[in-house]
Amino acid sequence: MLSIKSITLFLLSITILSKAQTTITHKTIVSPYFNHKIPKHDNVIYCSTFQMAWNKLKDELNGDVIFNPSIIIADSLNNGENAKKYINDKDYLISSGIATKKYIKELNKQLKKRFHNIFTPINDTPNSNDRIIYSFLYKKLKFKSEFEKIKSGLYFTDNTYAGKTVEAFGIEKYKESSGKHKRLKKQTHLYMHGNEFAVVIDTKNNNEQLILAEIEIDDSLNMKTAYSDIMMIVNSSPFPFRNKMKLKIPVVDFNIEKTYNKLTNKEIKNSSDYNIITEAKQSIKFKLNQKGAVVKSVAKIKRTKGVSFIGGGVEISFNRPFFIILKEKNAEYPYLIIWVANSKILKEKDID
Repeated sequence: MLSIKSITLFLLSITILSKAQTTITHKTIVSPYFNHKIPKHDNVIYCSTFQMAWNKLKDELNGDVIFNPSIIIADSLNNGENAKKYINDKDYLISSGIATKKYIKELNKQLKKRFHNIFTPINDTPNSNDRIIYSFLYKKLKFKSEFEKIKSGLYFTDNTYAGKTVEAFGIEKYKESSGKHKRLKKQTHLYMHGNEFAVVIDTKNNNEQLILAEIEIDDSLNMKTAYSDIMMIVNSSPFPFRNKMKLKIPVVDFNIEKTYNKLTNKEIKNSSDYNIITEAKQSIKFKLNQKGAVVKSVAKIKRTKGVSFIGGGVEISFNRPFFIILKEKNAEYPYLIIWVANSKILKEKDID
């Protein structure tokens, strides 16, 4: 919604109730692939760790991972991006090997050397019948200047028009005379295209971009096409900061683990050994607040030997459905994109 008095960024999904549908369940979906369709009512989180692990499996098989019958999620992963191409080598680790005691010890040693105490040690039971692909990603992006906490929080409304007050940060009311606000202005870039908006925030790492955006959503849009639409806005002319302008961004905080059951206990038809996927998991921990953003993600695919079996002035307020994107500046695609369609992954504000 764009008016003389206010500019609102619509960042969550809208749920419309009908006589036949009086209750809508708001979910959070973890997608292993980038081109996941955007639902109106559910959050969607994509992080590239599982795609990187899958690509490693494809390398070991010298081609696509084939199942009979085919599995839609596997087809999407087979057609996925070369995810590690879009992230700095120092920020991730991919490893593969037979799950011997020696291999597990060496993997933990590599993780500790690169990521110190950030990672959780691998504690798989050694088994020479198992082969593991392990992917780990860690990014910590600090803003150059810390934003203000929004004391009153932010009333976040989803697409059912249900609302909740959540913690928020940004700029309470921009003052040109404030040195702090001038520093925040320097790191915050605003873009507008019709009723669509984007905010790009610089971090201390000049190679990183954090993008928040609201765009028009329709049934044909997926995360990949939405990302392309957002980048078109970001590549347009910036909108200038003005006196008394307000910026309000919800605090995001979640720690989610996903098991891809549609891939487990399935036989890989083009694998002569270690042909059964017995484990396909991904965990994603993400936090966004006034200081910056942190993402930590782990993905693991385990294969085993076996036979097949089945199993005021201008206000920019992110108070409606929106996207969060983390990418390296020169990368074609992001390593993290989140569609925030409801408040389940936002931090609810305590009532004083």
